[in-house]
Amino acid sequence: MVSIEEQKHGVALAALDLVVRGMVVGLGSGSTAEVFISLLARRCSGYRLRCLASSRRSFALAKSLGLELVEWESATDEIAVDLCVDGADAIWIPPQESKESNSCLVKGAGGCMVRERVLSVRARRFVVIVDARKEVSSLHGATVPIEVLPYGVASTLAFLRGFPELDAVELRCEPETGAFFVSDNGHYIADARLSARLEALPQALSARLDSLPGVIGHGLFINAADDVFIGSEAGVKTLRVAR
Repeated sequence: MVSIEEQKHGVALAALDLVVRGMVVGLGSGSTAEVFISLLARRCSGYRLRCLASSRRSFALAKSLGLELVEWESATDEIAVDLCVDGADAIWIPPQESKESNSCLVKGAGGCMVRERVLSVRARRFVVIVDARKEVSSLHGATVPIEVLPYGVASTLAFLRGFPELDAVELRCEPETGAFFVSDNGHYIADARLSARLEALPQALSARLDSLPGVIGHGLFINAADDVFIGSEAGVKTLRVAR
């Protein structure tokens, strides 16, 4: 039986095969992305890579392992990202007869989805690596994180709770203290559970979230990935889902 950790290692290795010398590599967030970061530092130390991290945690890990990091916040020149590798909390591939979408990712369990989106959309190739648990047959019941401004947050939550596609919307709290979780960007995270009234594909919900004042970003990534590597008992399954 192939363990989850072995699956994570396998998909990280598959993504590592795409790295070539001199690349600018985007580093995602989460446990599977961290496996990739560790392998990248170990096996590509002489590749003269530059890396951009999507979270403070990923930045700290990469720096501790000796990778060269660019602090994008202070960069004055445009930086071309060759490859971005990240994980996901869920991935849903629609039936073949559907022509509306190639994939939908749910991201943001760690609260980093806004930075992850900024990094991934600027990459020439965006690769998602997940273990078998993350491939789902339905998005109903999945939790989508939504990053919201603290200013006017009660009003924003009231609007979100009126969306028929959402069953429940609650601000995320720190388990130790009960204080509101604050993202790397200084905002709150509202966790929203997708209802059975969600359309076959969530484009309409994504567009509504994008247009709501007070919402900074969300964890629905539709047609975002170029490739998805999924761990399985038989090895790594590759899905080419060009955006």
